Amino acid sequence: MHRVVLHIYGQEGIRLCISEKINRYLSINVSPSDPLPKTICNNCLERLENQHRPLHKFDNLTKRFRTMNWPVRSPDLNPH
Repeated sequence: MHRVVLHIYGQEGIRLCISEKINRYLSINVSPSDPLPKTICNNCLERLENQHRPLHKFDNLTKRFRTMNWPVRSPDLNPH
C-alpha cells in the first residue's frame, strides 16, 4: 500500500498547525518528544481538517459577537 504522509513537525505540518489540532480535537496529546508517529496520512489529515473547519468558524463568530457586546453562551457539548 502506497501512502502519502505529511510530517507533523515539518514545515507544512507546522504551517497547518497539525499537532495543535490533534491535541485539541482528539483524545491524545502529541509532542515532538513523544514515542508516537510523527506523520499523518492524507486521509487522516482531511478528517482532522473536517473536524477543525466548523469549530474554527464557530469560534470566529463567537469572537465577532463578543466584540459587538452580544451575549454569547457556549453550547453544551455533553447534554447529559
